[in-house]
Amino acid sequence: MLEIYFGKERLFVDNVILTGATVLAGVLGIVMHSVLSHRLVPRDYGAAFTVITLLSFLVPASSWLGLVMARTVSHALAENNPVTGSTLLRAGNRQIMLWGGLVALLVAFTSPLAGNALHLSPVLVVLFAPAIPFTLALPLLTGALQGTQRFGSVATVFAAQAGLRLVGATALGAVWSSAGVIAGITLASLVTYAWAWILVRDLRHGSGPPAAWRSLVNYSLIIIVSSLLQAVLLTTDVVVVQHYYSGQLAGEYSVVAVLGRGLFWISTAIAIVLFPKVVSKEARGLRALGMVAASLALVAAGGLVVFAVFSLEGRLVLTYFAGRAYIGAASYMGLYAIAMTLLGLGSVLMAVHQSRGKPQFLWVLAAVTVAEPIGIAWFHQGLTEVVATVAVCMAALVVGMAAILLLEDRRLQLAASP
Repeated sequence: MLEIYFGKERLFVDNVILTGATVLAGVLGIVMHSVLSHRLVPRDYGAAFTVITLLSFLVPASSWLGLVMARTVSHALAENNPVTGSTLLRAGNRQIMLWGGLVALLVAFTSPLAGNALHLSPVLVVLFAPAIPFTLALPLLTGALQGTQRFGSVATVFAAQAGLRLVGATALGAVWSSAGVIAGITLASLVTYAWAWILVRDLRHGSGPPAAWRSLVNYSLIIIVSSLLQAVLLTTDVVVVQHYYSGQLAGEYSVVAVLGRGLFWISTAIAIVLFPKVVSKEARGLRALGMVAASLALVAAGGLVVFAVFSLEGRLVLTYFAGRAYIGAASYMGLYAIAMTLLGLGSVLMAVHQSRGKPQFLWVLAAVTVAEPIGIAWFHQGLTEVVATVAVCMAALVVGMAAILLLEDRRLQLAASP
């Protein structure tokens, strides 16, 4: 295990770099939400957080193309070939910006309908719309950096995005309340995209394989479906709670979700580091199960720490983070930490399955994604019951993903044996 962490694979060093940036981004995000929750009444904060959650839905929804690029570049490096992702990078960025712009226009046009469904002002939806194309295109750019294992550059993108959100949302939110918050988030999305575009300038030049799009269609479909399902899985509980518990309780749940999601995003950073390393290792005919286990151990250790803090000092954390108006949520904070730890473990396992390009894991992911909103609809007599339902769904995700991974690894061993 020590060789995996500190050897030539640089699993520990790369995780320190990217996880450190993710923690910094998380701290900046927590500071932003802390400031906003103190300045806004729970109803306005809950509305702003719902829109921010919808925006976060777009990142995993478009991350499929970033993973396609990362996998392509990682394979090229493992085979000692020049990086040939330039065509994919340029064409993908152009198409995403075009279609993202059209989606933004559609969202703005239908803002009254979305506002009524989620108890939001249509103005918030209109202000959110311009961020759509830039948010959709950003994973493509970070995917190019991920494939070359330039995790330091990826780290600067994460940190810059969080810092710009903090400045924009708090500054404009102080003037225009929740509308200013969303306007600041939108401006931050634009500037972050511009910075990432500068970082990939050396990858934008040169010629890529002309048949890249055709050869990657099947793999792309797997990544698209899994990324969309993960995006739904991540956002379902907040949106459904906003539907059933508009007002004070929804605001309280939003604060706990912000704190708990910090653990999930750290797990995502670990998955980002793991993905190209698994691709590279297996492209050379080597097993990567030990590296997967080491990554899962990192997620579990982080989850244990967060669970202890949330369980023992939940009221104190909520008081300092959001104010005494939110301490009613302390009763289910520890359970929510367990749910997010399980989701983080599931995300790491999903990254391994995505790197292999085999679709069997989609059945587990789809089943859990469908089960979660149904379960919350059946069991929502209290928010503790909602969180317990989420935790059970996440546990099912981990068990299913792990079982498929172990079966696949066993089949590969049998096929390789004489």
